[in-house]
Amino acid sequence: MHDIDLPLPNIYFASVTSAVTGETLHLHVAADFVGAALSKVGNLCADQHGFRPYRSNAVIKLRRLKLLDYVQNPEALGAAISNATLLGERETVARLAHRPRQVNALLNDLGSGPDKVDTEAVARALGEALRLAS
Repeated sequence: MHDIDLPLPNIYFASVTSAVTGETLHLHVAADFVGAALSKVGNLCADQHGFRPYRSNAVIKLRRLKLLDYVQNPEALGAAISNATLLGERETVARLAHRPRQVNALLNDLGSGPDKVDTEAVARALGEALRLAS
């Protein structure tokens, strides 16, 4: 279950550490590939935090969320939707609105086993994150 991918767009967890101030920012962005995610992280940092991260002034680390990440951190969906809204990405927001059903379907397909998860609790948490982001 740890390594199961979800349909596009991917949600990436970004950690940006400024080499100048040492401040670390944590963001969730939705993108179809890593290059687009890096661009979105740069735009959000420039718009919201007053600096544009480059190799010379920051360290950017990206991690793509897998199925288990949604179970452990359902708030990531809401954060990614909020950031997509800030960036004016209506199509991405609409595609992410289907993510709770996609996660629930994958969890139900896994059935019972050593990684058994309370799918109803996950669905409620993702739905709440989606509601708060709207």
